[in-house]
Amino acid sequence: MSKLHVGYVRKAIEERFIDLVDRSDLGRFSDAKRHQALLSRGLAALAVQMEQPCSDRVAALRVFDGQDDQGLDSIAVEVGGAQSRICLVQAKWSDENKGRFGEDDVHKMFHGLDLMLDRRFSRFNRRFQPFVEDIERAYESGAPKITMVLALMREAPLSDGVRDLIQMKVDAQNDVEEMVEVKILTLRDFRRAILGDAAAPKIDAQVQLDGFVQESTPYKAMYGTMTVPDLADLYEEHRRGLFARNIRDSLDLSDVNIKIRNTLLEEPEHFWYFSNGITMLCETIKPIGRALPGKVGNFHLTGISVVNGAQTVSAIHRAFTKAPDKAQDGRVMVRLISLENCPPGFGDQVTTTTNTQNPIEERDFKSLDPGQVQLRDDFTLLLNRVYVTKRGESVPDPAHGCSITEAAEALAAASPNAQLAAVAKRDQHASELWEDGNYQELFGPKPNAFRVWRCVELLRDVRAELQRMREGLVWRADAAAF
Repeated sequence: MSKLHVGYVRKAIEERFIDLVDRSDLGRFSDAKRHQALLSRGLAALAVQMEQPCSDRVAALRVFDGQDDQGLDSIAVEVGGAQSRICLVQAKWSDENKGRFGEDDVHKMFHGLDLMLDRRFSRFNRRFQPFVEDIERAYESGAPKITMVLALMREAPLSDGVRDLIQMKVDAQNDVEEMVEVKILTLRDFRRAILGDAAAPKIDAQVQLDGFVQESTPYKAMYGTMTVPDLADLYEEHRRGLFARNIRDSLDLSDVNIKIRNTLLEEPEHFWYFSNGITMLCETIKPIGRALPGKVGNFHLTGISVVNGAQTVSAIHRAFTKAPDKAQDGRVMVRLISLENCPPGFGDQVTTTTNTQNPIEERDFKSLDPGQVQLRDDFTLLLNRVYVTKRGESVPDPAHGCSITEAAEALAAASPNAQLAAVAKRDQHASELWEDGNYQELFGPKPNAFRVWRCVELLRDVRAELQRMREGLVWRADAAAF
């Protein structure tokens, strides 16, 4: 990801946290250094909020970064339930997306943890002290689960030496009881957090494949059979987030979907034979326990996205919800493709070349265009509005956003090329607008969210005025105003 995305995170931190975090000890700093320190504290607030959701103000109060922070920057304590939880954050901000975290930082962070576990709270600064009572309560309820979060403004992985040292420290802490874990948050996670519902969610899950076969050359993949109840449960938990990388969302009312559901309800034993199956992209695929090809295997998947078979998954869920006794005997072929060692863009290639079950429109392919993905993010981050790129997604209320189709029509209407407006006018589905030449002329290589939204508002105002004018017109004048 580019510095552009770092800028989005910086903007969110500046708007949400910088005025809330304590800056009383930064008076001697230069303006530039003070701002960098505040960004780091804001990042610590964002990270602790991501781990234990709370308001921005509460997250800012959880930051104790500064002198005598003992290698830690923020804390959240959750007492009660089956096990109390303590979250400790160390944050490293970088404008260059190169947040450093070396072996010295590891030692400092775990030294701070040791001080806290030894109840040597007086070694921490005044901003830490309000949490001591809750920490003591967490200790009294039994060994708490402690999550140590590295909030690093970077994309590059940590060095092997740093990772090995972290693992050694964790193992030492967990020698008697599994109590400490380390989680690493990077730019991708922060971007997802500030985008909220507009972000492609990161979905991790465990799946079971019957009779699985593994491919290893040139890229890691495996395929096998999943049961309808397991797939229905997966959809029930994650819903349309499963389809984040698909070129369109689930088209629940399409003829294909209806036929899929009917097959599952009427001939569940034949469903495996009649279905084209499901393809999922995954960031990683890890076996759980011993997995023997040809047998039943359990796998932990990270970063799942159903890129082919969205209609099948949603139809399975609907059928199983409607008649579980009938649908439960259905099975379907599932293919898992790991992107761990794949070249850039390979996942998008898989997505576009495997979608054939429902008719594909040209605009469906444009939803994967980097410019459209950036435009969607810019609508959220810069305009606080929703930009919908896929068929099947809910179109927002007009005051809160628009669709890619409305944007194309608005850009065509505002274009100096009158032919584009004519194309949009005569083609109800605007399919010609998505042909490469017209599409590039409309959106350009880097669509500007402000311009797109202004054109959409202009088109809406013109249409409203024309509708008002039509009320007093008849015959040809009425048709001209349409």
